[in-house]
Amino acid sequence: MAYSFPYYGQQPFQYQDQLNQLRNSPVAMPAMYPTPMPTRPEPSGLNWVQGEAGAKSWIVTPGSTVLLMDSEMMRFYLKSADPNGVPSLRTFEYAEVGAVKPTEAVPAAQFVPINVFEDFKKEVMGKLDELAQPVVVSRAKKGGNADE
Repeated sequence: MAYSFPYYGQQPFQYQDQLNQLRNSPVAMPAMYPTPMPTRPEPSGLNWVQGEAGAKSWIVTPGSTVLLMDSEMMRFYLKSADPNGVPSLRTFEYAEVGAVKPTEAVPAAQFVPINVFEDFKKEVMGKLDELAQPVVVSRAKKGGNADE
């Protein structure tokens, strides 16, 4: 006699794995849409990146704009993505408002008062007038020369 297990009213191999249960369920499953990857929010609300390469690699969700602060230079970036997900990056440099920009100051020694300049001009023009005068060469006998 063959030994048989009591099934207590259940058919053998009635167990289905979870995938088959979902396939055979009468409830329609909602369509799965890819979700955009979330950005990495900072607790302070500022997003810090290392240089332009870090800003370029930052992931932006389609249709949004993110402010990225550069930790290496005095720059910040606005990275945005259009509704299709094509990113664009704009770079800005910033400076403190009201801060005096260093300018190359010309030393006061390089400026000449107008009266000193006019005196110098008269002196130079006088020397030029002297040089413009024709030179008169006189031939005087020096004597003792065989060529004379």
